[in-house]
Amino acid sequence: MRRHLTSLLAATALLAVPASAHAQIGLGVMAGGSFSNVSGDLVTDAKNTGTFLVGGFLNVNAGGFALQPGLVFARKGFKGDPIDGVTPKNTFDYLQVPLVVRIGMPVGSKGRFYIGAGPSIGVKVGCRLSGSSDGISFSTNCDDLSTDEGGIELKKTEFSGIGEAGLEFGKLSIGVRADLGLSNIYEASAGSLALPADIKTKTISAVVALRF
Repeated sequence: MRRHLTSLLAATALLAVPASAHAQIGLGVMAGGSFSNVSGDLVTDAKNTGTFLVGGFLNVNAGGFALQPGLVFARKGFKGDPIDGVTPKNTFDYLQVPLVVRIGMPVGSKGRFYIGAGPSIGVKVGCRLSGSSDGISFSTNCDDLSTDEGGIELKKTEFSGIGEAGLEFGKLSIGVRADLGLSNIYEASAGSLALPADIKTKTISAVVALRF
Protein backbone atom coordinates (compact mmCIF):
# COMPACT_ATOMS: atom_id res chain seq x y z
CA MET A 1 0.00 0.00 0.00
CA ARG A 2 2.78 2.48 0.89
CA ARG A 3 4.50 1.64 -2.41
CA HIS A 4 1.30 2.54 -4.28
CA LEU A 5 0.97 5.81 -2.35
CA THR A 6 4.59 6.74 -3.06
CA SER A 7 4.06 6.01 -6.76
CA LEU A 8 0.91 8.13 -6.72
CA LEU A 9 2.79 11.01 -5.09
CA ALA A 10 5.57 10.82 -7.67
CA ALA A 11 3.09 10.66 -10.56
CA THR A 12 1.17 13.64 -9.17
CA ALA A 13 4.37 15.65 -8.91
CA LEU A 14 5.29 14.88 -12.52
CA LEU A 15 1.85 15.95 -13.72
CA ALA A 16 2.12 19.10 -11.62
CA VAL A 17 5.36 20.27 -13.22
CA PRO A 18 4.58 22.78 -15.97
CA ALA A 19 6.28 22.68 -19.32
CA SER A 20 8.35 25.70 -18.39
CA ALA A 21 11.88 24.79 -17.41
CA HIS A 22 11.78 27.63 -14.89
CA ALA A 23 9.65 25.69 -12.40
CA GLN A 24 11.55 25.07 -9.17
CA ILE A 25 11.03 21.81 -7.28
CA GLY A 26 11.94 21.32 -3.63
CA LEU A 27 11.17 19.09 -0.67
CA GLY A 28 9.63 20.00 2.66
CA VAL A 29 8.47 18.59 5.98
CA MET A 30 5.53 19.62 8.15
CA ALA A 31 4.14 18.92 11.60
CA GLY A 32 1.34 20.29 13.69
CA GLY A 33 -1.11 19.95 16.53
CA SER A 34 -4.82 19.59 15.79
CA PHE A 35 -8.32 19.72 17.19
CA SER A 36 -10.49 17.09 15.55
CA ASN A 37 -14.20 16.24 15.67
CA VAL A 38 -16.98 14.67 13.60
CA SER A 39 -20.36 15.87 12.35
CA GLY A 40 -23.39 14.28 10.74
CA ASP A 41 -27.00 13.20 11.18
CA LEU A 42 -26.04 10.50 13.69
CA VAL A 43 -23.73 12.73 15.76
CA THR A 44 -25.24 14.31 18.88
CA ASP A 45 -22.59 14.51 21.60
CA ALA A 46 -19.18 14.58 19.88
CA LYS A 47 -16.52 16.91 21.26
CA ASN A 48 -13.10 18.07 20.06
CA THR A 49 -10.08 15.95 20.87
CA GLY A 50 -6.40 16.78 20.50
CA THR A 51 -4.60 15.05 17.62
CA PHE A 52 -1.64 15.72 15.32
CA LEU A 53 -0.23 15.45 11.81
CA VAL A 54 3.27 14.95 10.42
CA GLY A 55 4.53 14.43 6.88
CA GLY A 56 6.44 15.62 3.86
CA PHE A 57 5.66 17.31 0.57
CA LEU A 58 7.04 18.40 -2.77
CA ASN A 59 6.97 22.12 -3.52
CA VAL A 60 6.61 22.86 -7.23
CA ASN A 61 7.03 26.63 -7.59
CA ALA A 62 5.59 27.82 -10.89
CA GLY A 63 6.02 31.56 -10.41
CA GLY A 64 2.65 32.97 -9.39
CA PHE A 65 1.60 29.85 -7.52
CA ALA A 66 2.95 26.61 -6.09
CA LEU A 67 1.71 23.02 -6.17
CA GLN A 68 2.31 20.90 -3.09
CA PRO A 69 1.55 17.17 -3.36
CA GLY A 70 2.27 15.51 -0.03
CA LEU A 71 2.32 12.34 2.04
CA VAL A 72 0.96 12.99 5.54
CA PHE A 73 0.17 10.87 8.59
CA ALA A 74 -2.93 12.45 10.14
CA ARG A 75 -4.70 11.38 13.31
CA LYS A 76 -8.34 12.39 13.61
CA GLY A 77 -11.06 11.61 16.12
CA PHE A 78 -13.54 12.82 18.72
CA LYS A 79 -14.60 12.45 22.34
CA GLY A 80 -18.08 11.60 23.61
CA ASP A 81 -20.04 12.49 26.71
CA PRO A 82 -19.15 10.50 29.84
CA ILE A 83 -21.02 7.22 30.27
CA ASP A 84 -21.05 5.87 33.85
CA GLY A 85 -17.95 7.94 34.58
CA VAL A 86 -16.12 6.83 31.42
CA THR A 87 -15.31 9.37 28.68
CA PRO A 88 -15.05 7.47 25.36
CA LYS A 89 -12.55 8.58 22.74
CA ASN A 90 -12.40 7.38 19.14
CA THR A 91 -9.26 8.06 17.07
CA PHE A 92 -8.57 7.07 13.47
CA ASP A 93 -5.26 7.30 11.64
CA TYR A 94 -4.89 8.02 7.93
CA LEU A 95 -2.02 8.14 5.48
CA GLN A 96 -3.10 11.07 3.33
CA VAL A 97 -2.09 12.18 -0.16
CA PRO A 98 -3.14 15.85 -0.47
CA LEU A 99 -2.61 18.09 -3.50
CA VAL A 100 -2.64 21.73 -2.41
CA VAL A 101 -2.47 24.74 -4.74
CA ARG A 102 -0.93 27.70 -2.91
CA ILE A 103 -0.70 31.38 -3.85
CA GLY A 104 0.98 34.16 -1.90
CA MET A 105 1.69 37.86 -1.70
CA PRO A 106 4.52 39.84 -0.08
CA VAL A 107 4.09 41.09 3.48
CA GLY A 108 6.73 43.58 4.56
CA SER A 109 10.30 43.09 3.35
CA LYS A 110 10.83 39.43 4.27
CA GLY A 111 7.45 37.75 4.68
CA ARG A 112 4.70 36.38 2.45
CA PHE A 113 1.05 35.74 3.23
CA TYR A 114 -0.28 32.58 1.59
CA ILE A 115 -3.56 30.78 1.09
CA GLY A 116 -4.05 27.33 -0.36
CA ALA A 117 -6.66 24.69 -1.08
CA GLY A 118 -6.98 21.28 -2.63
CA PRO A 119 -8.30 17.71 -2.36
CA SER A 120 -6.93 14.85 -0.30
CA ILE A 121 -7.42 11.10 -0.17
CA GLY A 122 -6.64 9.20 3.03
CA VAL A 123 -6.07 5.48 3.53
CA LYS A 124 -6.93 4.04 6.94
CA VAL A 125 -3.91 2.71 8.84
CA GLY A 126 -5.40 2.50 12.33
CA CYS A 127 -8.48 3.02 14.50
CA ARG A 128 -8.83 2.88 18.31
CA LEU A 129 -11.66 3.24 20.80
CA SER A 130 -10.40 4.14 24.27
CA GLY A 131 -11.46 5.55 27.62
CA SER A 132 -10.56 5.75 31.29
CA SER A 133 -12.24 5.83 34.69
CA ASP A 134 -10.83 5.96 38.23
CA GLY A 135 -7.29 5.45 36.95
CA ILE A 136 -8.27 2.42 34.85
CA SER A 137 -7.98 2.76 31.07
CA PHE A 138 -9.02 0.59 28.16
CA SER A 139 -8.32 0.56 24.43
CA THR A 140 -9.59 -1.66 21.64
CA ASN A 141 -9.34 -1.87 17.87
CA CYS A 142 -12.35 -0.36 16.10
CA ASP A 143 -12.56 -3.41 13.84
CA ASP A 144 -13.63 -5.39 16.92
CA LEU A 145 -16.92 -3.46 16.91
CA SER A 146 -18.12 -5.22 13.75
CA THR A 147 -19.25 -8.86 13.57
CA ASP A 148 -21.03 -11.13 11.10
CA GLU A 149 -24.32 -9.98 12.65
CA GLY A 150 -23.54 -6.35 11.88
CA GLY A 151 -22.09 -3.33 13.61
CA ILE A 152 -20.15 -0.22 12.63
CA GLU A 153 -16.80 -0.18 10.83
CA LEU A 154 -14.42 2.55 9.70
CA LYS A 155 -14.12 2.71 5.92
CA LYS A 156 -10.75 2.05 4.32
CA THR A 157 -10.55 5.45 2.60
CA GLU A 158 -11.62 9.02 3.22
CA PHE A 159 -11.89 11.97 0.83
CA SER A 160 -11.50 15.46 2.25
CA GLY A 161 -10.89 19.06 1.26
CA ILE A 162 -7.89 21.05 2.50
CA GLY A 163 -7.84 24.80 3.14
CA GLU A 164 -4.91 26.72 4.61
CA ALA A 165 -3.55 30.18 5.31
CA GLY A 166 -0.46 31.53 6.99
CA LEU A 167 2.85 33.34 6.72
CA GLU A 168 6.12 32.36 5.03
CA PHE A 169 9.51 33.63 6.13
CA GLY A 170 11.99 32.31 3.59
CA LYS A 171 11.78 28.52 3.74
CA LEU A 172 9.85 28.47 7.02
CA SER A 173 6.07 28.75 7.14
CA ILE A 174 3.58 28.91 10.00
CA GLY A 175 -0.12 28.60 9.38
CA VAL A 176 -3.57 27.17 10.01
CA ARG A 177 -4.84 24.16 8.06
CA ALA A 178 -8.47 23.01 7.87
CA ASP A 179 -9.26 19.43 6.79
CA LEU A 180 -12.98 18.87 6.14
CA GLY A 181 -14.25 15.39 5.35
CA LEU A 182 -16.25 15.02 2.14
CA SER A 183 -17.11 11.33 2.50
CA ASN A 184 -18.70 9.31 5.31
CA ILE A 185 -16.01 7.57 7.36
CA TYR A 186 -18.16 4.79 8.85
CA GLU A 187 -20.37 2.11 7.35
CA ALA A 188 -23.00 0.40 9.48
CA SER A 189 -24.92 -2.82 8.95
CA ALA A 190 -27.41 -5.15 10.59
CA GLY A 191 -26.80 -8.59 9.15
CA SER A 192 -26.87 -8.18 5.37
CA LEU A 193 -28.71 -4.85 5.60
CA ALA A 194 -26.62 -1.71 5.06
CA LEU A 195 -27.57 1.21 7.31
CA PRO A 196 -27.00 4.94 6.70
CA ALA A 197 -24.06 6.34 8.66
CA ASP A 198 -23.65 10.06 7.93
CA ILE A 199 -20.45 10.81 9.86
CA LYS A 200 -17.72 13.10 8.49
CA THR A 201 -14.52 14.45 10.02
CA LYS A 202 -13.53 18.06 10.62
CA THR A 203 -10.04 18.98 11.77
CA ILE A 204 -8.19 22.25 12.26
CA SER A 205 -4.42 22.31 12.78
CA ALA A 206 -1.65 24.75 13.59
CA VAL A 207 1.15 23.71 11.24
CA VAL A 208 4.85 24.51 10.94
CA ALA A 209 6.60 23.60 7.68
CA LEU A 210 10.19 23.81 6.46
CA ARG A 211 11.28 23.64 2.83
CA PHE A 212 14.72 22.50 1.69
